[in-house]
Amino acid sequence: IIADEMAIGMVNNKTTAVRVIPVPGKTVGEWVEFGGLLGGAPIMAVNKFSCADFINRGGRIPAPIHSFRNYFFMFKSLFVIALPIILQNLIQSTVNMLDTLMVGQLGSVEIAAVGLGNQIYILLNMILFGISSGGGIFIAQYWGKKDKVGIWKTEGIMFSFSIIISLLFTIASVFVPKFLIGLYSNDIQVIEIGAQYLRVAAFSFPFFGLSFAFSMALKSTEHVKLPMIATLISLVMNG
Repeated sequence: IIADEMAIGMVNNKTTAVRVIPVPGKTVGEWVEFGGLLGGAPIMAVNKFSCADFINRGGRIPAPIHSFRNYFFMFKSLFVIALPIILQNLIQSTVNMLDTLMVGQLGSVEIAAVGLGNQIYILLNMILFGISSGGGIFIAQYWGKKDKVGIWKTEGIMFSFSIIISLLFTIASVFVPKFLIGLYSNDIQVIEIGAQYLRVAAFSFPFFGLSFAFSMALKSTEHVKLPMIATLISLVMNG
């Protein structure tokens, strides 16, 4: 089976793979559903010819020269997907830099207070990144399988957890902002200003959670331009 699959790959100039799964109790021609990402497959007859010569090669099977063409298409696809993501991160860093410059003009106490307030935002960002990254892995697998139902279910779970976590952070930041800022500083003036900032910024947390999950879902399905455009718009409006 492996040798046949290799021959198919050589003829079609493609990198191929084969998964051999024994199914006891089934006969040739029957269909088996493995469930999940494995999908289903028909039962195939095992070739009766000896594979001794194939095994004796010890895995030393030279790839055809034209298989290097696959690397060109692989790197091309990687570049098309990675470039917008790189630009989005660069734009996001620029937005954060502009925020720091604007706050820095108010004074050292203000920038310290905002910096401590952003620690809560960073903590939320880390949690949302974990949720969205885990969901993004499954979405990418379902996208490769063209399983839209699986994608929708995973997105629903991502959005649900993201909005719940974001709302919890919003509630805490609105009602006990001084306690949260006080975890990072004992300066009364910094705590007071930081609490005012955090109480206002908290209302953006649910929108941030949804946009984070939505952006990860788009990236996992090769739609990387829309998140980059949205980040660019935020940069223009922030400037």
